[in-house]
Amino acid sequence: MGNFLSLCQSQEAVSTIPMSLNSNDKRRGGSELPLHMKKKVQKISKDPADTICLHDYWIRTTRFRRYLELFNQIFQESPFLLQKCQNEHFASEILHCLSLRSRHPLARKSLSRLIDIGDSRRGNRHIVVLALLFIACFEPSDGCFALIDRVNDRVFRCQSAQKQAYVLTLQHGAHVYECPVVEHTTFLSDKRVYGAIKATQQKYIRNHFAASSKMEQIPVDQMISSELCDNKRTEYGAHLQKVHSMIEDYLDAHKENAFKSALQEPARFYFELCRDICHKNHVNVHGLNGYLCLVRGWFGFQLPMIPLVDDVDTFKGCADVWKGLDEDAWTAFSDPKNFGKDFEGIKELNSSMLKSAKYGKGPDAARSFVGANAAATEKRANNKDRKLFPYAEKFAHFFSKDFLVKRMFEVLNAETKPEYIGFKASCDALFPLFKTGYNLHEETLSEYLYDEFMINLDIDKAAHFFWWCGICNDQCEIPYVDTNNVCPICFEEKDDLEQIPHWEAKGDVSGHKMCSDCSKKYTKDHCPFCNEVMLKDEMLNKIKNLILDVQEKSVEGNPNIVSRLFLNAGNSLNWSTRAILG
Repeated sequence: MGNFLSLCQSQEAVSTIPMSLNSNDKRRGGSELPLHMKKKVQKISKDPADTICLHDYWIRTTRFRRYLELFNQIFQESPFLLQKCQNEHFASEILHCLSLRSRHPLARKSLSRLIDIGDSRRGNRHIVVLALLFIACFEPSDGCFALIDRVNDRVFRCQSAQKQAYVLTLQHGAHVYECPVVEHTTFLSDKRVYGAIKATQQKYIRNHFAASSKMEQIPVDQMISSELCDNKRTEYGAHLQKVHSMIEDYLDAHKENAFKSALQEPARFYFELCRDICHKNHVNVHGLNGYLCLVRGWFGFQLPMIPLVDDVDTFKGCADVWKGLDEDAWTAFSDPKNFGKDFEGIKELNSSMLKSAKYGKGPDAARSFVGANAAATEKRANNKDRKLFPYAEKFAHFFSKDFLVKRMFEVLNAETKPEYIGFKASCDALFPLFKTGYNLHEETLSEYLYDEFMINLDIDKAAHFFWWCGICNDQCEIPYVDTNNVCPICFEEKDDLEQIPHWEAKGDVSGHKMCSDCSKKYTKDHCPFCNEVMLKDEMLNKIKNLILDVQEKSVEGNPNIVSRLFLNAGNSLNWSTRAILG
């Protein structure tokens, strides 16, 4: 018995503990493991964070966080703009302009309320005013109307909804500042304001977003810095910035869709099955604070949505929903074709997927899962609470290499969204550096990543390219192997590799090599890589002998003898030689 207990205490034996226990163990619950053994078993489970293939920088940043930094930088560069945005009369001037431009009946009321509440805690009002200034300067009337309509839907509700209105406004203002649609300046009584905006824009464009400058040196940076030509370094840097900017845009959308598919929409679906319409409607307002804090606490993930951590109503719409749904529900939500969809649009979902409604009945069940507020959930997630493990695992699924890399590359490479136009060109511009660094023979990135029919994407290669660009983490790196000493036929390291001679080489044939062992076994007269005719001594000797015989016999003047020579030679030479002779 002593040996058995010592065996159980070793981690290697935990997964193979016999399920038949002694009588004392049975009194604790039949065939269940004792509590101390359960804890050991739980520790074996893999942390969902280990499946995430993103670089830490992209996990911990979003476009919204960068926008906040941008606003603060603008105020640092232009104290004049800061002073104006803190002026109530100037704010009123902007509201008047937006009210007239949008023709929204509730524009002044909604935007006045937005400025008053700021970030929902009456802070950062000057940032809200600056965002509205950018919208007034660079957004057409229909865009102004759409924003005000979304703001109006939130600013008169709870603090959590007000926070969402604040985020929406800042994102919209920063976006039109980066990419102006129109320019309106006549509404400004102080013309110096527009001059200050243009000055900050010019500086911003010169120092445009570059994620690589905020990360530890990544492989592509090392290669760019080793480039001797200044113009080339600048060109490569610009293309890398463009790729990173598109990645940032894509990942913001991917994070939101992952959040919806793993947490938000399953919660709404669960409360729908439980016929709890109140909690279902609050998932997008209060419940998301709990789920956002769960994700942030477990992984450090920052999402475009900002949680209200002290929301005491988090339990409204946040419960242990995955315990009440069966595996078929997860199969439907995790299907790539349903990624980011509202549950109403997923046809595979049905009422039979409800295992238990007790987790959605009444506030007590939800409070037992959430705790006092969203901050309590974040703390538990940070401590890796096992109760939250299924939620972390499901969210991490959408950032695994197999799911994320394929989707990210194909969406960006398709360039269906205007923001993604130029992704392919920028990647191809960076590819020569990548090609040189890894001794590749392909001419373009697409040739390297896809099969010969350009249909199937090699996910490992795509992940490796993203790692090289500083997008994926080290688990996506493919260790470099010097292929110069590896025979491409037998895949063994050999010291006697020789390039295969070609009769008329087409393209780069430097990689067409064989070791001596493979060369002896290879009996054909065409290259195994490109199918071009090889120069083999035996074949050349046959041709030489044929020419000598023809010259000798043609003197006799008998055409039948010459014809017979060609016939015999044709039977002894293979198709490659006959092709050369015509």
